[in-house]
Amino acid sequence: MLSAGGVKAGVWGIADQAMLSLTNLTVGLILARELAPAAFGLYVIAFAVILAGGSVQVSLVTDPLLILGATRKRPDQSRYFASLLWLQVIVSLLVAACIVLVAEATRFMTGSASALSSALTAAAAVIVSVQMQGFFRAVQFCRLR
Repeated sequence: MLSAGGVKAGVWGIADQAMLSLTNLTVGLILARELAPAAFGLYVIAFAVILAGGSVQVSLVTDPLLILGATRKRPDQSRYFASLLWLQVIVSLLVAACIVLVAEATRFMTGSASALSSALTAAAAVIVSVQMQGFFRAVQFCRLR
């Protein structure tokens, strides 16, 4: 049987995902309408790279945090979150470094700074903050449980 706290956490989780999805949809629609096709294509590639980098973070950090962190008691939970924060920073920086390497490989293959290499460099610049946001959201969901 679900408790009131479990239902409350579930409702907040669904509301959070709905707001995030609607925001991404709105941004995509506005950009599709306002940008030239080539520029929108670069946005889509950069966004796909951010989502792919996010899947690494989710599988290595966020999902284990949600499963294991929610079952821990409050004092032990804080130590667990602190140790995972270091893992999160390392994973985020490694993902960003991989994206930078791909951007540099693109520059090398084209012989100059292309729009694609610039878009990938921009994705590398924001991936750490995007992943940290996901990490802190997961920590808050664990605390709600």
